[in-house]
Amino acid sequence: MKRVRDVLRNHAREWKEIILPSPLPNPPEYVPPRRTSLKGSMAHIREGFVMYLDTWKTKPEEKEKEEAMMREFVEESNRVMEEAKGVSQKGRDMASTLLKNQYAMRIKAYQIGIKEFIAGYKEGVKEGQNT
Repeated sequence: MKRVRDVLRNHAREWKEIILPSPLPNPPEYVPPRRTSLKGSMAHIREGFVMYLDTWKTKPEEKEKEEAMMREFVEESNRVMEEAKGVSQKGRDMASTLLKNQYAMRIKAYQIGIKEFIAGYKEGVKEGQNT
């Protein structure tokens, strides 16, 4: 018991540092942010909320582009369904080629979606760096 007490007494600072570590000091060039009033804080929150809402609005040219892509995809899927009807009557060999074509079309749609996402992400990063 005495040994435990001595360890705790002699190494109390170390235990405190292990249990509750102290943060690193700020770098010399750090300038603490100014304190804002409640009115200023609310203005910042409002501005951020408006910026967030703007990200959900689609531009007319983007909307037209999305509609054109959707129309193209629907036409392609309708064509595939018509082929499927014909294939179901013709047999197994034709069905395998049809399924390959359909999966190739899906993969292409995913690739296009990923490319669009990456382009939008890069655009957002550039916009974030400019502000």
